[in-house]
Amino acid sequence: MIRAPVKRAGVALTGVVVLGTACTYFNTIYNAEQLFEDAERLRREGQDSLAQERYADVIRKAAAGFRSDPGGGWAYESAFLLGRAHLRSGDFQAAEAALRHSAALAENPDERLAAQVFQGVLEARLGRPAVAVDLFNEALAGATDPAVRGE
Repeated sequence: MIRAPVKRAGVALTGVVVLGTACTYFNTIYNAEQLFEDAERLRREGQDSLAQERYADVIRKAAAGFRSDPGGGWAYESAFLLGRAHLRSGDFQAAEAALRHSAALAENPDERLAAQVFQGVLEARLGRPAVAVDLFNEALAGATDPAVRGE
């Protein structure tokens, strides 16, 4: 008779651990997004060295989040953050890989088009303006997010 409460306690503890892990994962990605916004603000203000520090933090946190659940519900966000932070940091090879991966993970057209806009930025930075313009034209024809369109 004592076994039933012990079994229920084990199930409850498992639920708490799973929920805690999910919350930690979400918190990691949320913090990385906040750091990215802070880095973008610093970049716009001309504080490049501080912005680069924030981008490095974004890369560290987003990579940890992605590694912890590469196929999970926040994988797109992790890969998209990695791509943008690598792009802003000048690591174009890593940016390209992460942006392509985020586009492949996109669950809707807006996510795919957002990744495509940053792929266009990358192509422009790599000196391939014709490819960039094609990516921008396609993305702008369908993107609805004002921040994506503004980029």
